[in-house]
Formats: sequence, structure tokens, C-alpha cells
Amino acid sequence: MIKTRRSNANKRIALYPGAFRPPHAAHMCAVRYLLARSDIDEVVIIISNRSRQIPGTCQALEAEVALKIWRIYLENFSNVQIVVAAKTAIRAAMDYFDQALPGDQLFFCLGNDDLQSGDPRFHDIQQRAQKTGISASIISAPTSSLKIRSTDLRGLLNCGERELDNFQQALPDHLDINQRREVWHICQTHKKTVSDIASDRVREYLNSTALGAVTRCYFGNNQFDPVIFVETDQGKNLVIKYAGNSVGEKNAHQKSRERVSAERKALKWLHATLQSDIRFPEIIAWEKKEKMLALSYPCHGGTTLERQLSQGQFHLPVAERVTGFLSSCHDKVPSEPLWNHPNQDLSAWLIVLKNHLLAIDPAKTHHPVRQLLEQLQMASLKFTTRQFVHLDFQPKNILIDHDKIAVVDFETSSTLGDPAFDLGLLLGHYLFYGVVTDCEYAAWNIFEAILRRYLLSRNMSPGDPVISRAHAFAGTTIFTLLTQKNSIDTTYSTRLMAIAESLLFKIFPV
Repeated sequence: MIKTRRSNANKRIALYPGAFRPPHAAHMCAVRYLLARSDIDEVVIIISNRSRQIPGTCQALEAEVALKIWRIYLENFSNVQIVVAAKTAIRAAMDYFDQALPGDQLFFCLGNDDLQSGDPRFHDIQQRAQKTGISASIISAPTSSLKIRSTDLRGLLNCGERELDNFQQALPDHLDINQRREVWHICQTHKKTVSDIASDRVREYLNSTALGAVTRCYFGNNQFDPVIFVETDQGKNLVIKYAGNSVGEKNAHQKSRERVSAERKALKWLHATLQSDIRFPEIIAWEKKEKMLALSYPCHGGTTLERQLSQGQFHLPVAERVTGFLSSCHDKVPSEPLWNHPNQDLSAWLIVLKNHLLAIDPAKTHHPVRQLLEQLQMASLKFTTRQFVHLDFQPKNILIDHDKIAVVDFETSSTLGDPAFDLGLLLGHYLFYGVVTDCEYAAWNIFEAILRRYLLSRNMSPGDPVISRAHAFAGTTIFTLLTQKNSIDTTYSTRLMAIAESLLFKIFPV
């Protein structure tokens, strides 16, 4: 398919951005439509450099998959280019304003569904056109009646050969059987784990900076959105939060790119505001475009408070110091939201609260308790105020190395929330591990000591509503831990459920 070029040097370029993991018949239909238009000289397919997850797995497809497959599709087509974006496909498409010459015309192509919904990614096209003097417009890229989703095709990859026919039926009709089989083979052989993808990007970044080459790299427990622990040849121990190519499963949590940015803002504010004997990570490097945050590891070689509690080690000085840090956080009000806008900070808190309560197994609660959970949620929202809240203040995020104590993982922090939630998370963990390690008496003593220290530090009375809500959230925390650790001995679980219910009734006595 070869078009005759116009006599002048101006170009009319159709830009078709997307992930294309993998490209399918509907995508090819859109390209055919663009090539057939008399007012378009050239089509540029722009492939996003962000990976795409294979549903139900910790594997993903990178940009090279889309590139290889598009080359098969377009083997006999002219006037079409394939470009892999350095970052996002949308950003690469917008960069054509800086590459085009006066008199050129740009067409930004959207699928029909995106066009009808008013895709916000292209809102500033007209502004860029006026600024650069380049003519630009948004057009649809019709896909006929084809209703195919790349996400669904990626799902078929996890089913093996039994879904081969369904996969191949979604490919363009001009392919022969060998080409169809080759597309399937490319997808199957180029799957990568999320950890491998993140590791490759982090190594590439660190090697290009003064931070040094990576000598050791290992990962946290989250296989979909891993935290990367790095040792460099300069002896640095770093924690890397990398979200530039995040492929995390779709869920109710905030996007990882937003969480990394929020953690950076939280740490900047803490270092500028808080004087404390508790450590927290220092920001070593921030790469905005890649959304890569390199942090110091504040207690390298230490352990977590969770590990100590699980071994029956209940140390009052640790509990009091941690509580002092928490109360200091709650006493301060950051001047700027951590999530770019107060409404987003509120949304971050609401998501945390909702997920916390949804994590409770209904089978472990009876009807009156479920009613109390609903009432707790309403009460907590009523008392939501502006201050710094961690929102994941649990012992796994508290590190201990002899006399050094550090708090980490501020990526769910917000300037809006209920301080009782942070306090309740801490209290609930102490009671849970107190029971399962036969140290309940010690746990209750520390429970009361934490409340006393918190009230004293914040100059509050014992009757303050935050205390009753903290009791209730300690109860919900026990319920969530029972759900997560369902192999607990029946004797312990029965005792824990009784404690959890009694704590909930503290806020709504009957």
C-alpha cells in the first residue's frame, strides 16, 4: 500500500499511541483505516515502554513484544513507522509538536471508546498546537465491529495451548497460519517476571549515576509491585521504589506511581519538620520521569518489630519511643497535600480504611460485630481531620537495630485521616502476638503504656474519642490478622476473637 507523496515538503502524520501487548485485529483495522485516508501521508505507531501484566501471574510483556509483532503485521505495508517510546506512548506522541515543521499536520488517533469518553491525556493538544503553530486534531481510529481487548489476550497466554485457537482468532485476517503461530510464540517466549523487569531498569539507572554499580539485588514480598533492596560497589545499601513501568494488578489501591510520589513528599516533610530519635529513610535520589525513588536503609542489619513480637519479645522502651514518634506526627499539619490535592489525600485515606475493613473474614464475625464495623467506619470518617498520618503503622514497618529504631514505608501516608487508625494498628498487633506467644499479660501492659504515652504526648484526656476508636481499630486489626494467619491454633483464635469483639464494643457499648 504505497501513497504518492505531495510535491511540497509538509507532512500529514497520524500518530497512533498505545501499549499493544499484544497488537491484535482491531489495532490492525485502525491502522488500515488511517493508511487509507487521503489526508494522511504517514502513520506512526508509538509503543508505550511500560510493561503490561499477564492477568493472574507475576509476569508481564515488555515493549519488544509489541515491536516484533507489529513488524510481522506490517511486512508488506508502506508509509507506516513503528516507534518505541522512551517513556509513555502519549508523551512520545505529544513530542511530535517539537519535531514537526511549520505547515505539517498532526492527527492524534484514539479508539472510539476513548474518544467518546473524552480521554484526558489529550486535553492540552490545542494549547500545544497554538504554542507551536503546528496544526493538530484528534481523530478516531475505527476498529469496525471488533471487540477485542489486549488484556483478555494476555490472559489466554496463561492457559497454554488449549487457548491457542482463541488467541489466533483475535489476530489480523491477512496473517497465514505460520505467522499466527509466530505471534503466539513471541508472546510465550518473551514473558518476564515483574522482579526481572524492575531489576533491569534499576540496574540501568544506577549504573548511569554516581550511586555505583549494583553488586547485589533482592526483593521484598510483593511480587506484583516489588520493593528492591540494592547493594552497590560503593558500599551503599539502598531501597528502591520503582514505578516507571509498574505492572501491578488492578485493585482498589492507589497506583504505584502516585504512591511513590506521595512517599517522597512525606519523607521530605518529615526531615524538614520532625525532630525525633526515631529514624526514617533519607531520599538519596529521585528520578521524576522514571518515578524511581532511591532511599537509605535506616536500620541495615537489624530486624522488624513484628519479628520480635512473634518471638515473644515485648520491650516497653521500644513501644514508648515508637508511640512518641507517632504522636509527634499526629500533632503536625503539613502545609501541602501529599497526593497533589486535598481530595486525593482524602481518597487515599478512604481507600486504606475500606480495604482494612474488607480484609476481615465475614466468617469470623457475627451480625452484631458487622454492624459495629459499619458504625466504626462512619465514626472514623466523622473524625477525619488534617494532620500527618502514616496509615500503615504496623510492626513490619518498624525496624530495630539495638538502640536504633526506624519507621519505613510512607507510601500510603496522607494529610487527611483518623489518627486512631494508626494507633489501633499498633495496639492490635501487640495484643495479637501477645496471645499467640503466650505473653498476653505483657502485651496488655504495653497496650496501656502506649495509650498513656500517646495521651501525655498530645496533651489529651483519657475520655477523648480518639481512644475509643483506637480500641475499636485494635479489634479490627486482630480480625484482619486472624484472616491473614488462618493456621492459628483454635484456642488462640477463640481468645483473640473474644478480645477483638470486646475492643469493638469499647466504642459502641451495649
